[in-house]
Amino acid sequence: MNYLLEIRAFYDRLEVKPLSASAIALWHALMHTCNKTGWAEEFSVAVTVLSHKSGLSERSVANARNELKTKGFIDFKSRSGNRSAIYKLNRLSANIADKFSDSVSDNLSGSASDSVSGNPSILNKQNKTKQKKDHRRKYDDDSEYMKMAKYLLRKIHEWNPDYEAKNMQKWADDCRKILTIDKRDKKTIVAVIDWATSHHFWQSNILSPEKLRKQFQTLLAQMNSRNGNVVRFPERDRAREQKEISEQARIIAFNRWVAAGHSPEDIKGFHAWLERGADPNELGTAKNH
Repeated sequence: MNYLLEIRAFYDRLEVKPLSASAIALWHALMHTCNKTGWAEEFSVAVTVLSHKSGLSERSVANARNELKTKGFIDFKSRSGNRSAIYKLNRLSANIADKFSDSVSDNLSGSASDSVSGNPSILNKQNKTKQKKDHRRKYDDDSEYMKMAKYLLRKIHEWNPDYEAKNMQKWADDCRKILTIDKRDKKTIVAVIDWATSHHFWQSNILSPEKLRKQFQTLLAQMNSRNGNVVRFPERDRAREQKEISEQARIIAFNRWVAAGHSPEDIKGFHAWLERGADPNELGTAKNH
């Protein structure tokens, strides 16, 4: 799924199927969550997380998702108990992508096959590429990296039993990178996994060792601050952490801007509101202008 194509197709669809400001904000929050999962076909996320990302109340989230489902933008299945609903984003850009793919394949299929068959150097390069792929690291079930990958998956299953890891070999290799390249301590890794997979926000965002590695510094800082510990990081890591927090805050602010009735395309107005301090009380008056 292509993020930019989906947003473009979303606003094209709005011209024939208008949505409320709340539904628009929720769709953006669901898109962001789906992107975090690596564009999973189906994913689960707590209403509290969607409320946090969209700036909507939990009741408004429930109403907005019903509107999105009724108008064909998403599908979702509620589950019993305290389990989160399972969501599926309908691919709005499918027609655009299919037309583009057919056009490209028609133009290139003949010339590409002729070029490869008549050029031994291209065939040699393809053979070498296959050989390189065959030499990728492979991890046994009893390797420490595979054990760590399985531990993360088991912790995810505690709150999302239906989640499936597509490539456990890649998971194990990413765990190797956390241990050997990033030089993380095993006990610290386990503690961060336990904390993140039980956190209302992070549990739906840490769905692979790759995501764990990317957010590790932020997770460790938040975990220690809430446990009453003070951890000092190098300036470079602190700057990266602040940048990640700033990006999250900007997404939340944008969703509130859209939910208040402003056009998502009014980027200039959004930036002006941010520069004035992003006062939520100002959104009501701005909406009426």
